[in-house]
Amino acid sequence: MWNVIILLNIEIIFFRLKEISLEKNLIQRVSKLDEGCFPNLEILNLSSNQISFYEDLYPLYEIQNLKYLILFGNPIAHKSKGLFLFFFNLL
Repeated sequence: MWNVIILLNIEIIFFRLKEISLEKNLIQRVSKLDEGCFPNLEILNLSSNQISFYEDLYPLYEIQNLKYLILFGNPIAHKSKGLFLFFFNLL
């Protein structure tokens, strides 16, 4: 079953979250994240959504502790052959 979250626009600070799973939501892009909104987030699972372009993920650079970004099942994962999963680990 799929949810119908298409766009993420988050302006609240979540101090305790270390992992978020937003798989199977039809998400196409991340619109806005306030700096520091996920200060302890390490794992973000966006698998099986509709993310197609690297530019649609640029707001994720605001998550300074992000170690794993999971994008399997998105059009962008097919373009990069899954290599983008480790992109944030290399920064």
